[in-house]
Amino acid sequence: MAHNNALILDLSESSNNVEMWAKILRVWETITTHNLKERHLIVTDPNGCRIEITIPNNLIDQHYFGYFDEDQWRIFR
Repeated sequence: MAHNNALILDLSESSNNVEMWAKILRVWETITTHNLKERHLIVTDPNGCRIEITIPNNLIDQHYFGYFDEDQWRIFR
């Protein structure tokens, strides 16, 4: 699991062009007021720090190939 990337505690609102190696703990979907799908994920980094990520449907298909499996490690950009 030794990847050269950011940890959750390293992230800020101005973080751009970073990669984060994280394990997906929980996944669920919601529908927005404009009838668009969003995926919500709770992820943890190798140090155990957790964060919720919200990914709009257009980014799921474009960057993440449409799938998120719980208990799997992924790189998030």
